[in-house]
Amino acid sequence: MKNYLPLNGETENTIPFVFVDCDNDLHEIIFAKRGLTVYVFDELVRTDCRYRIVFCDVDRKDVVTFCKAMEELAVEVERYGYVDYYEFTARFVYGVNQYGSRVNMTLNRLND
Repeated sequence: MKNYLPLNGETENTIPFVFVDCDNDLHEIIFAKRGLTVYVFDELVRTDCRYRIVFCDVDRKDVVTFCKAMEELAVEVERYGYVDYYEFTARFVYGVNQYGSRVNMTLNRLND
């Protein structure tokens, strides 16, 4: 199960993605461990939810490493006791895919 999706808005050097993380921001630990620089430009957080939706840009040269980091994130989140992570992620990905396989999130960049 993928816990991330590519977004519209590719540039010459970066590809935007959205992914699901837990409220402990485990992605930061995993990215640092892999030496991966990811540019987070927005997060959707609700106080009544243990998960957050993270919007980021990934350098084209790092996309394969990012995808492997996302696989590791899914394992680690569950290991930390977030047993409904796969269910939450599946519902999120299904919802996004209802509106197309690639989502245009340019509204999140209005302040750029």
